[in-house]
Amino acid sequence: MKLAYQVATPDLDRSPLLTAYQGTLEDGFRLLAKNGYQGVELMVRNPQTLDTAALDTLLQKTGLSITMLATGEIWAQDHLSLSSPDPDNRQRCMARFREFIDCAARYGAQVNVGRV
Repeated sequence: MKLAYQVATPDLDRSPLLTAYQGTLEDGFRLLAKNGYQGVELMVRNPQTLDTAALDTLLQKTGLSITMLATGEIWAQDHLSLSSPDPDNRQRCMARFREFIDCAARYGAQVNVGRV
């Protein structure tokens, strides 16, 4: 088990309601590493927008690992839900989840289903 904290990715709309570090990824990763964390839980909206090369560099520089991808903001910001009464909404949610799973697999991370 690794001590980790959430860092919001640049694709999220900033909000005082987000329970994540909301600065640059570089600053967030640096602060976590400096304070003894071993991992990062990425709070992300659209995993396909992540610059994985830059992310890999940050992970290597800080010695952190990605432990989890949080999906809650695809409900909060995009209003996608696995339990939506709208079949199109459910399909778009499942498609986005596949992106989360593919991204998490790259890093050996988990996917948090959360509010979705």
